[in-house]
Amino acid sequence: MNTFNKSIFTILVLFIGFLSVNVNGAQYNNPEEKYLTVYFFDVGQGDATLLVGPDFTILIDAGRHDRNNVEPYLRQIGIEEIDLLIGTHPHADHIGQFPRIIDQFTIGEIWMSGDIHTTRTFERTIDAIEEHNLPYYEPRAGETFNYGSAFIEVIHPQYVNGDLNDGSIVTRITYGEIVFLFTGDAELRAEDEMVHGDMDIGAHILKMGHHGSRTSSSYQFLNAVNPEIAIYSAGIGNSYNHPHPDVINRVKSMGITIYGTDINGSVIVKTDGIIYETAVTSSDVTADHLFLHFSADNYCGEIVCQDGFVCHQGGCFRPVNCEENPDLCNEENDPLCVDVECAEGTVCYEGSCLIDCNQLPDACI
Repeated sequence: MNTFNKSIFTILVLFIGFLSVNVNGAQYNNPEEKYLTVYFFDVGQGDATLLVGPDFTILIDAGRHDRNNVEPYLRQIGIEEIDLLIGTHPHADHIGQFPRIIDQFTIGEIWMSGDIHTTRTFERTIDAIEEHNLPYYEPRAGETFNYGSAFIEVIHPQYVNGDLNDGSIVTRITYGEIVFLFTGDAELRAEDEMVHGDMDIGAHILKMGHHGSRTSSSYQFLNAVNPEIAIYSAGIGNSYNHPHPDVINRVKSMGITIYGTDINGSVIVKTDGIIYETAVTSSDVTADHLFLHFSADNYCGEIVCQDGFVCHQGGCFRPVNCEENPDLCNEENDPLCVDVECAEGTVCYEGSCLIDCNQLPDACI
């Protein structure tokens, strides 16, 4: 395999890891010079992972509903079509930007878990699927699929159980001899089902469940997966205490290399199907680079919001003065805001997050 040609990627690389691995039972032998690149995007307190192979493009989740940062990532990489769009579960930090992704890109097929939700984000996603007449499927454990040279095994769920997190779609994706496991927000109960199930859940690279929360990543699950690398996605200084220190210590104690988007920025894994390499981006990579990765003081970069909206921390918001318009800021009594989590300095109105110019006056200039 040719070594990672860093000139292809105009990013600031802080760490390059080079690991040689060999796994029995490979599903494919890939042609020479054919690579899979997996991008674990830094989307704040949310999830979005892109797999780009020689003959497939798969997007797993698409970030938060109150930001607009997934499309810029995809545009910078040159993505125009997505063969498979997977919504692991219907929470707004995972399918938050699905409506826009569906509107702006050609989608071959969409998978969702089958659980329903009452949020405006979920309703808009379903509306977008119907409007574009997309092929829709709810995969179940035990099913397998070929997307070009990618082999996909559905590990979970077996059925819809009404628990949005534990009902997450979990996929084991093999490219050549390299295996990835993507777990959505699957928690301890789902992990226990997978550990005691009939399917192989071993993987070289694990996308950790639920942003590194202590509700996921049990010792038994980590031991069964036996990954060399574990990656979590979380926002800097998030209010959920993700990732939990106990989980980080557990992963490290097992000799697993760990990356987090809150610490490392976007994480990239590139493989020819035999060996793989990793790279991370720093917090000061600008919009001139491959990744539109924004520092805490400059999230908006070159994002352009439509008329009547302002940019704050990578998201486009309608501004509101809560002192002058208290009815728009009474989110506690708004039934559409029950399951909506807005960022600090923003308020929920009819299921959408508005920016409060009293709290964040600089953002409203």
